[in-house]
Amino acid sequence: GNTTVTRNWLRQMGSRPIDVVIDDGSHVNEDILAAFEVLWPAVAPGGFYFLEDLAVGRSPRFQLTNESAAMSDVIQAWIEQKVMLNGTLARRAPKLHGPRRNGSSRAASTGGAIRSELQERFPLPPQVAFILCQDGACVLGKDAEPAARHMWLGGQGCRSHPGVG
Repeated sequence: GNTTVTRNWLRQMGSRPIDVVIDDGSHVNEDILAAFEVLWPAVAPGGFYFLEDLAVGRSPRFQLTNESAAMSDVIQAWIEQKVMLNGTLARRAPKLHGPRRNGSSRAASTGGAIRSELQERFPLPPQVAFILCQDGACVLGKDAEPAARHMWLGGQGCRSHPGVG
C-alpha cells in the first residue's frame, strides 16, 4: 500500500528489470492497483506479475478501487480490452447511430463505444501479452522482445527476424 517504499526500493535496484512479481501484500483494492502501477513498468519483457486473493476484493472490509470497482473488475476490463475487443471484433460490431455532444449525428461501432468506456475507466496497461486467471488469482505476462517471442514459439526465424529461432 505504501508506494513511497516501493519506489525507493526500485530506485535502490537501479535499472535492473524484474522477472517476476508476486503481489502477496495488502488485499485492499486501492493498494493492489497502486502497487501494480508502480511495479508493472519495472517488469522485464517476458516477465510475469502475479496477483492473488482477488476474491476478497468484494468484501466490505476491503475498499473499492477509486470507489467504483473491485480489482477483479479492473482485471476483467483489461481482459475485455486485450481479448474480446480487439480491432477485428470492433470493426465487425453493429453500428450505433446517435447524436454527438454538439447535436450532430454520427455512427459509431458498438465495440468502439465499449472499448472507449473501458479504456477510460481502466486502461489496459502497456505491453500486456496475456492475462490468465483461476481461483481468485491472476498472472499478467509482459510482451517479450520480438526475438524472444519467436524463440518461445519455437520458430525458425522469419523474414523480419532472420536467424531467430
